[in-house]
Order: sequence, then C-alpha cells, then structure tokens
Amino acid sequence: MWHGASVNFVLWGVYFFVFLALEKIILLKAFDTIPHIAGRIIRRIYTLAVVFFGWVLFRFSDFSMLGACFKTMFGMNGNAFTSVETNTMIVNNIFFLIAAVVASTPLCRFVSGKMKNVAENGHITVTYIYNALNVVLPIVLLFLSTIALIGNSYNPFIYFRF
Repeated sequence: MWHGASVNFVLWGVYFFVFLALEKIILLKAFDTIPHIAGRIIRRIYTLAVVFFGWVLFRFSDFSMLGACFKTMFGMNGNAFTSVETNTMIVNNIFFLIAAVVASTPLCRFVSGKMKNVAENGHITVTYIYNALNVVLPIVLLFLSTIALIGNSYNPFIYFRF
C-alpha cells in the first residue's frame, strides 16, 4: 500500500510475504541441507529469481500487459530468441558485461586480499600498487559510471519535437 492503491502493489506485497513465510517455515531448513558452495549458489539463484519476478508484478498494473511480459520472458510470444538490436547491444557492451560478471564473483575480493597480505609482509612495490588501486579504482569507476549515464541520456531527436 506504500507504493499506491493499485492491485499490482498489493499482489507484490503478498508475493514477497508468501516467499518470506516459505523461507522461514521450509526453505531455510532445506537450504541448510545442501553442501556449502552449492547451497550458496542455489540461494543466490533463488533470490535473483524471486526478486526478478517480483519486480514484474510491481511494474505492471494492467494484467494483460503482465501476462504478455511473462509470455515474453519465457519465449512464448512468437518472437525470435535474439534480434539484430539485441546482438548489437551485446557487442557494444561486451566489456561492461565481462567486467560485471567478474565483479559479481569473489575474484576481486580474493585478489585484493592476497595483495593486502603481500603488502603487509613488507613488499614495497605491492604496497604502492595496493594503495594506488584503493585510491584510483573508485575514481575510475565513478568516472566510467558518469560517462555511461551521460552517454545514455543523449538523444539527438529531441529537438524534432519542437
């Protein structure tokens, strides 16, 4: 009800209530029986799936559009799996996609931890590199994020409206 009086917001709240109740009653015990690494992976996939489908409920107040969105998500709308536009978007953003996949893994934390351990053991070169990365990397990421936001806001056809 916080987001509005539309039925989709109420359904969104009920949807998450059901999953929270299921987790407390059943799923947490079931997840604890799964081996550690596999359990972590399954928990993350489960969380992403629940949140992903939940936001679709949040987005559409028209149930015919909601149904069409779910059909599209599962490939039941008659469209091809990919298109020229999709392929172009993937090719144009391949480096971002690779960086996002790498950043989503514990690899960066692992490398940072190893560098910190080596730096603490007195290796002066690694200490300089580690300290420089801690200062420069956030600035570079902020700069790249700003460029991405500015690049996506450019619309050359906006002046045709006047």
